[in-house]
Amino acid sequence: MKKIILGISFVVSSIFAYDDSSSVTIRPHFGYGTNSTQHYGLKILKASNANQAYGLEVTRFTTNIDQFTAVGIILEERSYSWFHSSIGTVGYFNYEANNQNIIGLTSNLGWEPHSKTLFKPFIAYRNDVIFAKRIRTIHSISIGLRF
Repeated sequence: MKKIILGISFVVSSIFAYDDSSSVTIRPHFGYGTNSTQHYGLKILKASNANQAYGLEVTRFTTNIDQFTAVGIILEERSYSWFHSSIGTVGYFNYEANNQNIIGLTSNLGWEPHSKTLFKPFIAYRNDVIFAKRIRTIHSISIGLRF
């Protein structure tokens, strides 16, 4: 799975590299949430202006009974130079025992310091809503780096 995430990040970053007018942000993250849910993943975002970006997210979830992957399109906005929020439409793959591929929504609300350094830490509240037969909500705290 880590090889897939790394491969996707190289492909997406090479696609974004063709346009010199805006920068690319890479956000590796990991976190822990409700019902012992752990996750790790990567967001690759391209700036559309000084405060907004769009891109791709790949995240691997591990619970005490299941493992599944989320891949989707993310929209992000920074406000007040330290607050970031994002929302996205995500596909959850190999979900539950019968390996369903279903759709859901993810959102993040977080803090990120305003600085000119290469690596910027961030912390965010993450919410995933998975539209299975029984709607599931995962609340978690994510931490990571932005570069």
